[in-house]
Amino acid sequence: MRATLIGRFLLLAIVWLALLLPLWYWAAKWLATPPIWLAGTVMNALFRWADGFEQQGVNAVLHTLVQVRMQGPTGDVLGELAPEVSYPTYGYGLVLLWAMLLAARTERWWLKGWSAACCWCRCRPGASAFSGCATWSSCPAPRARPICSTRAG
Repeated sequence: MRATLIGRFLLLAIVWLALLLPLWYWAAKWLATPPIWLAGTVMNALFRWADGFEQQGVNAVLHTLVQVRMQGPTGDVLGELAPEVSYPTYGYGLVLLWAMLLAARTERWWLKGWSAACCWCRCRPGASAFSGCATWSSCPAPRARPICSTRAG
């Protein structure tokens, strides 16, 4: 009997996740703004090599003063290191929260969902910002996907 309840919950959670994911993906550019702003502000305040940040939809690019040597068409040129971080990589917890709340079929799920979402939106930007800062500060790591724009050096 216990396995049936857990199996039904899991199946309902997957169905709700499939239904809510497109809505979350559509709203991600607005949900991404607070953590991207917070991560960019923290990086600019803590590190002298950070030179600003830019939000491009759900992605954020950290502009740095770090120069890297790269192969150019006429030989070696200097490029600016600009690591990129994507909000959907770290911000999917809100849609998971709603899917599990709807799958649990509790009383007053809408009240619990909105109160949890309000708490999530007040606490999660800090956690997302920390994740973004961690990714940005480890910019030589392959997962940060450094993008180099060539510049005459």
